Parts: sequence; structure tokens; C-alpha cells
Amino acid sequence: MSLIQRMRHKVMHLHTEEQKKGILKAWKTPHPTLYLQYLAESRAVHIELQRAAFKYPQVHQFDYVSPLDRDLIRISDTFQLPIPPVVPHGPGRAYATLIRAKADQPPALMSHWYLIHFAHAAGGTIFGERIAQELLDGWVPEFYRPQLIGDVPDQIRAQLECEALKWNEKEQDDFLSETEPGFHLVHWLTESMFTSVNVE
Repeated sequence: MSLIQRMRHKVMHLHTEEQKKGILKAWKTPHPTLYLQYLAESRAVHIELQRAAFKYPQVHQFDYVSPLDRDLIRISDTFQLPIPPVVPHGPGRAYATLIRAKADQPPALMSHWYLIHFAHAAGGTIFGERIAQELLDGWVPEFYRPQLIGDVPDQIRAQLECEALKWNEKEQDDFLSETEPGFHLVHWLTESMFTSVNVE
């Protein structure tokens, strides 16, 4: 079983029964204020991830920050709402802090790099289609556009498997040990689209 397969197996065991049924079954269109907050929280995570991964040339850099900047401005203008700051005790800052702490631990950092790009960004295209139709009159935020994501999942998978071949057993365990905290933070980040995170 490959390292990614082991991670996926672990992720499946972390899902609650409600999560296994799928969040779209309980879908409700997010309020523009909450959606802006979700984008702001996501931006904080991607800024820290890009900063941490920059020191590793073997890791392909995917720029989600610039599209998020443009999406925040456009949606803010559309609904005449201010771009919100990142919540001090919200998912964006929590995940960014964890990434910063793991920046000098390549296997741990690569675990979050995979989880964020694959689960949060690529998987998030499902939300992008619904939000475009129900909230934005058909306009798809750049964060979700296929030309941005393209074959990201395949690229990430290939790069990660190549790096994992160089790791010893402890390094592989370090990678897998980050699955649970990363999973819960990605889920919290997604939930911020539907529920206010302005709670300490």
C-alpha cells in the first residue's frame, strides 16, 4: 500500500457518519458574509503554505493566493461588503500556525501540502459550481476554475510519491501523523463557509 493510500485509509476512518454522507446533502447557499470569511481564512492558509513550501524546490508551487485576492475584491464589490480580517481563533490562523510549526519538517509539511491542495482546493470545485450558480449569477470564482486546478491532483500525487521513496520509516510515520490534525482543520475551514467562526 502506497503512502497516499495509507493516508486515504486513515482519512476515511476520521470521517463521521454525517461527513461520509456528504456535505452537499445538507447544502444551503452560504451567506455572502460567511463566504467572504471562508475565502479570507483560506487565503491565510495558502499564504503560509506557499511561504513554507518555497524552500523546497522539489515541490511544485501552485499559486492560489493571487486568485483569492481577486475573488475577495470582486465579491466584496458585488455585495458591498468589507473584506473581513482573519479571525484570531479561526481555522485560517490555526492552520497557518500549524504549517509554520512544521515548515522545517519536510514529511510533516508535505502531509499538509497534499491535504490542502487535494482535499481543500481540488475537492472544492464541487462547492465552486454550486456557489457560482446560487450566489454569484453564474460567475465562477478564480479559486475554483478548472484552468487553475487543471491536473493538480495528479501532479501532487506524483510529486508526493516520488518524495516518499526517499523517506525512512520514521519520516513516513511523521507524514501520516499529520493526517488527523490536517483533516480536522480542513473540515473546520470548509465549515466556516456555512457557520460563523467569530467565536472564541
